[in-house]
Amino acid sequence: FLSRATAAVLPILLLIQVTPFLFYNGMRPALGPQSVFTRDRVDQIFVTRPELQASYRTISSALLSRDCGRVGLMMYDGDTWEYPLWVLTEDRLTFEHILVQNQSAASKSPSTPPCLVVTMEPMIPSVEVQGRVYRKVLVSGPLALWQ
Repeated sequence: FLSRATAAVLPILLLIQVTPFLFYNGMRPALGPQSVFTRDRVDQIFVTRPELQASYRTISSALLSRDCGRVGLMMYDGDTWEYPLWVLTEDRLTFEHILVQNQSAASKSPSTPPCLVVTMEPMIPSVEVQGRVYRKVLVSGPLALWQ
């Protein structure tokens, strides 16, 4: 539908237009001292929520210090954030959602209770999964670890 000249010039114009957003992005720039190529992966994850980094590091360290391969995750709304736990635990643990309250609850529930639970709401009074009652062992910011 385009003339030969337009088809040759259009990609160049589009590339020029996208350059500032690609190279000078305020959150994850490709160039400069905060470049995605030089900045630590964990720091990049928390660039929009730096106040949560210490809490996630604390809980992740506690998870790795215990002899547990399966961790239950209790999340309460659409704004909970589990990805940093995967990265900080270096994919050495298996995370599974427990006590799910939405439509996906019917899809699959764990066959046995996990050995640890992380909740994204530290002030809940108790956690019980398939008859196993967990006790709160650590609270760090918006996260709590139950054993």
